[in-house]
Amino acid sequence: MKTQPLAVADSLNAAIDRMHRAAHEAQRAREPAWGAGQAVGEPDTMSAGDQRTAWAPATADGGAEWLQLGYEKAVEIAQIKVRETCGAGCIAKVAAVLESGAEVVIWQGRESAGDGVVDAPFNAPPGLTARGVKVYLDTARVPGWNEIDAVELIGRDGSHQWAATASASSSYSSGGGALGFGEKETLQLFNYSDDTRRR
Repeated sequence: MKTQPLAVADSLNAAIDRMHRAAHEAQRAREPAWGAGQAVGEPDTMSAGDQRTAWAPATADGGAEWLQLGYEKAVEIAQIKVRETCGAGCIAKVAAVLESGAEVVIWQGRESAGDGVVDAPFNAPPGLTARGVKVYLDTARVPGWNEIDAVELIGRDGSHQWAATASASSSYSSGGGALGFGEKETLQLFNYSDDTRRR
């Protein structure tokens, strides 16, 4: 049985988590449709197809694109899970982004094309600690639009994190027009450096 102070602390932590989730959802709703910010937070695209709640590059079938994500805390990576919601099968490489900015390739190859919403898992080798991930796409591999809703970072400690920041090589982004190839769109929801929540 928990003592009263522990029960209050747990209740307070749950309330803080709910507030953070609500703030994420509110911020994401204000982000441009198909912008990099749509890949921040938990999945919110539940059906397959061209959905404004997922990130899409500026052009369909344009070739090389990337989506970079940042997470609240660095962990030893067990797996990266990419939620593809339109045109699944164009991921060409998944890399961990170290604090120095250097990239370590987790997986590279030709992903199988899939129909519907696909949660594509990419397993990391042991000993790789990072708080950033970069997903490379070759959008010419799968005709039409290719869209990513969310990217989950799973730690060897059992933790599950959704991205807190996102940037992309380009973005379709309605409400401001598409960014050109090589331009960078960035969204950062929170600065977690002073976050006092316990996990």
